[in-house]
Amino acid sequence: DLPSRAADNLFWLGRYTERAEAGVRLLRSLVTRLGGEMGSSRTLVSPERVVAMLIAQKHLSARRGRRAMQEGREAVQEELWTILFDPECKDGLATVLGNVQRNAEAVRERLSYDTFRILRDLTEVSHSWVLKKGDETDDALRLLNRLIQFLAAFNGMVAENMTHGYGWRFLDMGRRLERTRAMIQMIQQLAVRSERQGSGELELLLELADSTMTYRARYQAVPQLPAVLDLLL
Repeated sequence: DLPSRAADNLFWLGRYTERAEAGVRLLRSLVTRLGGEMGSSRTLVSPERVVAMLIAQKHLSARRGRRAMQEGREAVQEELWTILFDPECKDGLATVLGNVQRNAEAVRERLSYDTFRILRDLTEVSHSWVLKKGDETDDALRLLNRLIQFLAAFNGMVAENMTHGYGWRFLDMGRRLERTRAMIQMIQQLAVRSERQGSGELELLLELADSTMTYRARYQAVPQLPAVLDLLL
């Protein structure tokens, strides 16, 4: 027996954990590519593209985005740091993690101790992270990589340790619907509405979908639009 309130909370717990993972992967890719941290073999992403993707994923308002683009690359980077490290930013990562925490607490009795502990640590880690002047990119990447580890641990617990009853089905349904929504928006931004579909943007799309290795194994070629769409859709 699963009360409707618990089903609703589990559904939204699935959506918000998946939304958090999509946001973390997006922010990690944008931080590294905007700052050129991935080496000369990776195509840099323009500030305009960064802003467009942040607006599409609702991490940045259109007004703030326009202002950042007018002020230049440094202003766009500052918006990234705000999204990542400012707990008061209503569009920031802390807001998404707060939604994870609220729904997890509502169904605490339906989660194992280890699963709940992982979610608790996930939602607390961003509040304890310190942004040091001059080390913003390194600090951001360490935070994002840590969040990926917690999310991977949660996904593993859900897949391997959670009883696959009605509660699991609602949680899994929320995750899959959210993943579909996020992927459609990324495809629209990088493969449909883009002025060009160069290899750099297709590499980024595969990276966001965590499908780079799958693409290489299946197609054994540089990213090409028809093959990328075939894989992701």
